[in-house]
Amino acid sequence: MPDELAEEIRERIRIEEVVQEYTTLKRSGTKLKGLCPLHQEKTPSFYVDPDKQLFYCFGCGKGGDLFTFLMEVEGLTFPEAVERLAKRAGISIEKRSSRSRSIRSKLISACEFANAYFRNIIASPEGKRAREYLERRGILPETAEKFQLGYSNGRLLQYAKNRSFPIEHLVSAGVLIKKEKTYERFIRRVIFPIKDVAGRTVGFAGRTLDTSKDIAKYINSPETPVYHKSDILYGLHLSKKEIARKDLAILVEGYFDIITLFQAGIQNVVAASGTAFTERQSQILSRFTKNVLLLFDGDEAGRKAALRIIPSLLSQGFNLKVLLLPGGKDPDEFVRKNGVDTLSRMIEEAPDFFNFLVDEAKSRGYDTSTPAGKRFLISFLKEYLSPIKSKATLFIYLQELSQVTGVPVDIVRQEFTGSIQKEATAPPAKKKIQGELDKQGILEITFFLILSCLPEVAREEKKRIKLEYFYQYPGIAKRVLERLNEGRPIPKEKLPELFTDLASKAYIVREIFADVKFEKASFNETLKMLKLNHITRRLKAMESQIEEAEIAGDTAKLEELTRAYSQLSSEKGKLL
Repeated sequence: MPDELAEEIRERIRIEEVVQEYTTLKRSGTKLKGLCPLHQEKTPSFYVDPDKQLFYCFGCGKGGDLFTFLMEVEGLTFPEAVERLAKRAGISIEKRSSRSRSIRSKLISACEFANAYFRNIIASPEGKRAREYLERRGILPETAEKFQLGYSNGRLLQYAKNRSFPIEHLVSAGVLIKKEKTYERFIRRVIFPIKDVAGRTVGFAGRTLDTSKDIAKYINSPETPVYHKSDILYGLHLSKKEIARKDLAILVEGYFDIITLFQAGIQNVVAASGTAFTERQSQILSRFTKNVLLLFDGDEAGRKAALRIIPSLLSQGFNLKVLLLPGGKDPDEFVRKNGVDTLSRMIEEAPDFFNFLVDEAKSRGYDTSTPAGKRFLISFLKEYLSPIKSKATLFIYLQELSQVTGVPVDIVRQEFTGSIQKEATAPPAKKKIQGELDKQGILEITFFLILSCLPEVAREEKKRIKLEYFYQYPGIAKRVLERLNEGRPIPKEKLPELFTDLASKAYIVREIFADVKFEKASFNETLKMLKLNHITRRLKAMESQIEEAEIAGDTAKLEELTRAYSQLSSEKGKLL
């Protein structure tokens, strides 16, 4: 994002204006204080600094600027947050580019055009049959409006022509089908618009009102550049705030399951849009919570769906519970028959996935008190527990499996040796997961803060600062040092803007809110640590090179490396 665009957005929108849409802020000295909208708390620990245009929560540790806040609270990517705020500020991003609108923009525009048409039709006399169907399903008009349900009468093509809307865009979006002639994909169906996490219409599902068995009950939009089933969680644009607030996502299967539960007051609910749960969906959901409850029909299909999804979620580190509803009822039917209070109690008491798997194994006719039954149970659970990447979590469940079977935990572990060894020998991740900062990252960020707070000291000592000392954030270091050399040091309040990861932004804002004071001694000590770490890294690299030279029998190379290693070790010793 160009600096001038960010500044223009900040000039037009103040962070407190946006934050107050999510929580009540009250004056506390020079800052504003309130309950954190990013996690549940009873005592306010969330602060906004109107002067610095930053926020920080001392409860959950999240902080940053206006863009960061919107990314955190709405689960948006950075470009999505920029787009949302630019639109709010009345700034046209598209006019800043000489290129024509992207295909993604055209497809979303086509979907929104079709969505508006379908919504108009369901409200018209032609939509009476669809409205009556929703009424029989117990869907209130205001709920249908919230989910923007519509109806197709088969005349979208003519409507688009009358409005001079590009037909080819509707074809590309999958709303119209073009063969020998062009016709509508969804005809005489209740329409469920499918939204991305930012709330933009990217596709549709259509439910037929025809009772004929020859007609598919549901049809969906085809895959397009903006609609990938594996990327979509139906209803997330409406439920994400409640999911984050309750720190729990209830995963169901059907469109009506979500709509009915939402209407009944259970609003932390999403669906996988009729696909197997994918890694991408897991990543999107993990923006809001790491706790998931599978809420499915209690019939054979529901059990199979749960068993299919469990490994995927466990592999992504989710904490998982499973609730299968009795009587083969789906959540929609169950709530309408038994009431939301009954379901809410069952959700509160839902068993851990481990108990569900044990019961599932027992239901297959194996007596787990017998040797054969114990062997089956261990083998059955191995398929589902093996994807767990955390050694500690896996060991906890192996202990539980040991208790259930009476087989010593060491013996049970031997059955899982393959998965444990696979975990142990897996190469370390190149990047830290979101929310973590290692010591080097904190050291570099701290030095950036010192440079911002002590620009005079930094200019005096700039010859001592080497770009090679920064391997976590080399690009940011280069920019900070360039600005310093130009005599335009970056103010500390602007430092969060240089970072793309939320953890770094939050750390910087926390230090700013804490009003940490730095002196020249802080500069010298931090610079010394950066240099020490750099030398340590070089020494480790040399050790590998020395070993390779020894194996190759390259005496000359070995002498050169040994001499350099000795000199570097001496330099390190002087710093210690």
